Amino acid sequence: MIEIAKLSPDQWELYRDLRIEALTCDPVAFGSSFEEEVELPKETWLNRIPNAIFAIEREKPVGLIVWKREDRIKTRHTAYINSMYVAGKFRGQGIGGRLMTAAIDSIQASQGILKIRLSVIAPQVPAFNLYSHFGFRTIGTAKKELYVNGLYYDEIIMEKML
Repeated sequence: MIEIAKLSPDQWELYRDLRIEALTCDPVAFGSSFEEEVELPKETWLNRIPNAIFAIEREKPVGLIVWKREDRIKTRHTAYINSMYVAGKFRGQGIGGRLMTAAIDSIQASQGILKIRLSVIAPQVPAFNLYSHFGFRTIGTAKKELYVNGLYYDEIIMEKML
């Protein structure tokens, strides 16, 4: 059975390992690269883990979603979902939807957030469809935003008003 939960800070290595898996398995899906994140120090992972929600099977994370509130005064009413991943063999089981629900609930529980923004690379059709299902709407497209393995990819920017 898959549980949706947070990891404690002392489990930061489980988070790092899943993130590195995500960057390895789906390099086109993320703005960051394996090369940039594999050597990040423990402190970086400890700073990130409070904003991460995980799908956990038998004490091992198999999916994650990470959101962050904008911290500037003029834009602090916006939250960003900046990472989402479900391991390959767990896809198609509704885990992505459960993670998205948990993230939206967490964001709505934060005072003063009025909208959520995220982006998805154009070929990531299942992710785009999931976000659309949750009420995210396209607000623009950044052409040739990512360059991965010799190819350029457009990034679709989506947002949901709360």
